[in-house]
Amino acid sequence: MRFSTMRGRRLVLLSLTLLLVLSVVMAALSERKQQPKSADNAVVMKAERVTDVPPVTSKVKALQIAGVSIVRQGTPQAALAIDVINNSDSPVISLEITSGDAKDFTSLGIDGFANPDAPIAQIQPHSLKTFEWALSSILSGRPITLSAATFANGKEEGDARALEIIHKDRAKSKAKRQAQKQEPQ
Repeated sequence: MRFSTMRGRRLVLLSLTLLLVLSVVMAALSERKQQPKSADNAVVMKAERVTDVPPVTSKVKALQIAGVSIVRQGTPQAALAIDVINNSDSPVISLEITSGDAKDFTSLGIDGFANPDAPIAQIQPHSLKTFEWALSSILSGRPITLSAATFANGKEEGDARALEIIHKDRAKSKAKRQAQKQEPQ
């Protein structure tokens, strides 16, 4: 009788251990499945879990990164606040901030050319402006770069791919405006 009681306890202990292991595996798989991914399976940041401020660099000589901080830290709405100084004599009309590399990237485009006849300056000459970018849109472990900018004087600076994105976005906006003008009221 004592033998079957001992055997029963071992069976219960083994069952509980197996159950615990299965629970941990299922939780890990569930967490992995919930992380959003980009086209090439690069994982974006889990906004509420980011505690360290990632470095941000500039490929635009006239634009300097003055500071980076996390706003709304610990929440799903956490974002990077990127302070940018325009060291040029011309206003910045549009800029592109990217996260990633040549193979895999996401971007934040800020465009003041919604109305090309009256462009909106995004950063005045010799001044600072802060831009927010949701951490849930930034690729984890990838570089963050102010990649390109267009100035009011027509000058463009930065990475060729980012400038191409700016040009494509501008062409889409132009086509949309023209289509709206042609629609009967």
